[in-house]
Amino acid sequence: MFNEKVVILIKKISLEFDKIANPILQDLNLTVAQYKIVKYLLLRQNEDAIQQEIEKFFSLTHPTTIELLEKLEEKGFVTRIKNPADGRSRIIRLTEMALSKRDELIEVGNILESKMTEGLNNAETKQLMKLLEKMLSGINKSN
Repeated sequence: MFNEKVVILIKKISLEFDKIANPILQDLNLTVAQYKIVKYLLLRQNEDAIQQEIEKFFSLTHPTTIELLEKLEEKGFVTRIKNPADGRSRIIRLTEMALSKRDELIEVGNILESKMTEGLNNAETKQLMKLLEKMLSGINKSN
């Protein structure tokens, strides 16, 4: 019974995040899911990202990842290049246009983080992060 309450709260927080994030991201022509991938790539800017790594990091299915990357490519945020080491996989890179918006994209992430933790002090935010990571680790161990 208690776990059901945790799950419901997590879902509610996720929905509230989408309500906050979507209007902010609309100016960048990104959805929440697309923004997460762009931010992931920004934080790994000096490293090649492989499509399968993105799938694993975000727990996405292969078709969902392909759809998100196709949309990001259409919008000019990423390019997908055949991996010379493995022709079956794709290297995902940010475009010059995306890189030119780096500061704005990072700032949007900071704004969203701030809005989501508005009612928490630093110690509570750190504790929340620790608990969420522990929860995720437990889930991953059981899968």
